[in-house]
Amino acid sequence: MDKNSKLKKIIYGSVTIILLASLTIAFCVLSAKIGKTNFIIDDIFINFSNKIRANWLTITFKIVTNLVNPLFIGLVGFVILLSFKKQRSNAVALFVNIAIIVCLNYLLKSFFVRFRPDQSIGLILESGYSYPSGHSSAAVAFFGFLVYMVFCTNLKKWAKICISILLSFIVLLIGYSRIYLGVHYATDVIGAYLYSLAFLIVFCFIVSRLKKGTKLEQQNEYKKHSVLAGFKYAFSGIITAFKTETNLLIQLCAGLLMIVFGVTLKISPVEWCICIIMCFLVIVLELINTAIENICDKVNPQTDPKIKTIKDVSAGAVLLISICSVVVALIIFIPKLQMLFV
Repeated sequence: MDKNSKLKKIIYGSVTIILLASLTIAFCVLSAKIGKTNFIIDDIFINFSNKIRANWLTITFKIVTNLVNPLFIGLVGFVILLSFKKQRSNAVALFVNIAIIVCLNYLLKSFFVRFRPDQSIGLILESGYSYPSGHSSAAVAFFGFLVYMVFCTNLKKWAKICISILLSFIVLLIGYSRIYLGVHYATDVIGAYLYSLAFLIVFCFIVSRLKKGTKLEQQNEYKKHSVLAGFKYAFSGIITAFKTETNLLIQLCAGLLMIVFGVTLKISPVEWCICIIMCFLVIVLELINTAIENICDKVNPQTDPKIKTIKDVSAGAVLLISICSVVVALIIFIPKLQMLFV
C-alpha cells in the first residue's frame, strides 16, 4: 500500500469516526431532553403541515410512508436475493439490518415512552410510543443499505451518485410523511435519523470487514476434538451451508422478515414461540437435507435411481415443513395485516 492510499485510508477513517461520534452525541443530547422540554421545531413542522394539507398530498404521503412497509421491504429484498447472484450476501445483510433496527427501535420506544401527537388531528391511526420514529429509522436502514449496495456494484460513479441522491430523498420524504400525517413530532424523526445512521455506518463497516475476512479453514480430523472444537465445527458447517445453499439463504431471510412483521404487528409471546419454532424447524431440516445430499454425492457421484429417491424424499420433508410454516404464518399474520395500512 503506497503513501497516498494510506493517507486516504486514515482520512476516511477519521472522518467516519468523527461522524459516528457526532451522530451518537447528538442523539444522546436530543434524547436527554425528550419529555422535559417543548421543541420549537416540533410546533413549526406541525403548523406548516396543517396549513399545506390537501387531498392529493395526503394520498401521496400515505403511499410514501408505506415504502418501509414490511411487505414492500420483503418484496424488494427477495427480488435482490433471487435476481442478483453477486448481491446475495448483501441481500441477506439487508434483512439482518432491518430486523436489528426494528427490534432496536422497539426497545428505544419502550425506554423513552414519549406519547404521540394529538391523534384527533392525525390523518392515520398509530399505536405505541412516538420517539424515535420507527418508519424513519427503518427508512435509513433500508434505503441507506441500498446505497451501500449500489456502491458495491460496477456502475459508473455518476450513476451511483444519482441513485444515492434519489434514495436519500426518499428517506427524507418518508420522515416528513410521518409529521404530515400527524403521528410523529419532527424531533421523533430527527432522533430516528441520528441513531439509525450511526447504526448503519457501523453495520456497513462490519459487513465490509466480513467480506474481506479470511475463509474458514477446513478441518480434516473430526474423530477426536474437545467440546469447544465441536462447537467450532458445528458453526463452520452452518456457515458453509449458508454460503453454498440458496434455499437456506431464502429461509433465513424469511425468518428475519418474520421478526420484522412480529415486532411491527405486536404478536403475542405464544405466537412468537410458534413462529420461532417453525423457522428453526425449516432451517434445521434444510441443513439435514444438505448433509444427506452431500453424503449421497460422495457415496455415488453417478446417477443412481436409489440415490435420487433418497434425495427426493429428503427434499420432500423440507417442502412439507416449509408449507406448514407458511400456513402457520398466514394464520398468525393475516388478521393483523390491516394494521399496516390503517
